[in-house]
Amino acid sequence: MKFLNYIAPIYYEFLAKFVPQKVLYKIKGECLKCGKCCRYLHCEGLGSEIEFAFLQFIYPEYRNFKIAGTDEMGNFVITCKLIDKENLCPIYHKRSSVCQKYPSFKKRPKGILHKGCGFSIHPEKSFKAFLEK
Repeated sequence: MKFLNYIAPIYYEFLAKFVPQKVLYKIKGECLKCGKCCRYLHCEGLGSEIEFAFLQFIYPEYRNFKIAGTDEMGNFVITCKLIDKENLCPIYHKRSSVCQKYPSFKKRPKGILHKGCGFSIHPEKSFKAFLEK
């Protein structure tokens, strides 16, 4: 049964690549360089610390993160181990794809943007419009 705990995140990540897009989202705005997303990144879909450790083993880009706690919905909040006191990334030009793509919401919003974030999420195509086709 523990084996399934290790395989589940990979399985769901794989399935997510094939989900048909029902609602498209567009990101507007720009980064304000406040560092909040580096310190408190809301991460949905992880069921346990064991799953997160397995993701770190499989995907090296997750090794720069650690679990900082949970949000009000019970999702893990992860934080970057590398961010300094001035909210700067020492490996900015070689940062992981997770950081480069943030925020990336193509199919559905994942997690929460922080208050005061320079980015905002806007539906580009509604589910209702999709159904009307």
